[in-house]
Amino acid sequence: MKRGSGGNLRAIAFSAIKNNDRVGLIIFTDDVELYVPPKKGKKHVLRLIRELLAFRPTHGRTDIGGALDFLNRVSRRNSVVFVVSDFLGGDFESALKVANRKHDVVTLTIVDPREVSLPRLGLIEFEDAETGETILLDTSSLASARGFSREAEKELSALRSLFTRLGVDNVRIMTDRPYIHPLVRFFQRAAAYGGWSAAAAAASYYVVAQRTAAHPFKY
Repeated sequence: MKRGSGGNLRAIAFSAIKNNDRVGLIIFTDDVELYVPPKKGKKHVLRLIRELLAFRPTHGRTDIGGALDFLNRVSRRNSVVFVVSDFLGGDFESALKVANRKHDVVTLTIVDPREVSLPRLGLIEFEDAETGETILLDTSSLASARGFSREAEKELSALRSLFTRLGVDNVRIMTDRPYIHPLVRFFQRAAAYGGWSAAAAAASYYVVAQRTAAHPFKY
């Protein structure tokens, strides 16, 4: 899992302890590998943190849509849902649209700066952690570096456009910066606009967290 994910859960979890909220956890790869139903209490919340930090996935790919479909089956009441992922795992638009109609969904996009700007290290073989496909890239080439960054920014821009079109709140978390600042700004902004819907806030919180390779490219 990318480094920002564990920190995001801790921030949400300690908020749940403070407010005595029910919180549940779904960890997914290309399958749901762990589900902990929502409960209240410090002991339960600390268990969720332990589960996430100790978890080792059995699959290497990602199916965000499948995880959201699972959420919609197990959570019959309106809830606040934090989806923590890099959102590089295929087509999930339909499942996200359904989830956001039923719940108050917040997407936390985890971005490793190496996915946007390549380190200048010469010839490197990259392996896509999702597909196993490998490519050889000259990272010392300015044209290659610019092309890589341009494609990465296009993907992030397309994600932002998707979330905006579906009316889904989004927070971008950079793995090389403190995660708490963008989360605090988001919660302050949400509070200023009235917070969550009454039904969702009264029900429970879910953290739906991607747990696959630490980086989409291994090199």
